[in-house]
Amino acid sequence: MAKDVGKNLLAKTAEWPESWSRSDSDVTMGQAILDAMKPFLTHLVTSGKSKTTLRRHFGHAFLLGGEVIDRVYEGGKLKSLSGEKLLLQFIGEDGGPLCHHNGNEAEHREYDTTCRKLFRYIVSEPVLYRHPNIPDRANLWTSLEK
Repeated sequence: MAKDVGKNLLAKTAEWPESWSRSDSDVTMGQAILDAMKPFLTHLVTSGKSKTTLRRHFGHAFLLGGEVIDRVYEGGKLKSLSGEKLLLQFIGEDGGPLCHHNGNEAEHREYDTTCRKLFRYIVSEPVLYRHPNIPDRANLWTSLEK
């Protein structure tokens, strides 16, 4: 049951880059951010997390992508970075960027937890991120469709 929810959540991520965008160029950047997040999101789905946990992490990942786009849009200097490098500019062991959509401190702590998990995943799985053409990366998020 949770795996079905996970598959649906993964399918809905295709809409994220456009919903984050302020301009056409943001969609491309948003897609790069999503591509960098997708192995982590797929890992969550395949790791047996509950439906509630999956929804929470996916929701926080969505918020993170929007915050990254907003900050890049405001600063402009980071537009040439890859999705992974953009994420690593804003997440770390201490969490993620301040999220303007979190209503209270408890919500922000949960969001920071997702950001920390994503950071740890990226730095612990560097082959997936540094070599985008290897077959394992492509199969990682399409394996659920089989």
